[in-house]
Amino acid sequence: MNYPEDTQDKRLAGKTFVYTVKVQAIKQKSLPELNDEFVKTLGEFQGVDDVRKAIRGQMEAERRHEAEHTARRNWWAN
Repeated sequence: MNYPEDTQDKRLAGKTFVYTVKVQAIKQKSLPELNDEFVKTLGEFQGVDDVRKAIRGQMEAERRHEAEHTARRNWWAN
């Protein structure tokens, strides 16, 4: 790798380095298919629609909480 003269780290400016790396491992996540069969293993859900409703509800609650927090912070700042 050639570092330009105007690089931030002046110790590297204008110098050429050869880097050697050794790959220790390659990992890949395997996610299960989101289907009714998988959802039932989560416990409280009967189907994919139940999971989506629960997630949507949690996201909406989080947004409401954040909006309330921001409103209180702005009120106290004034």
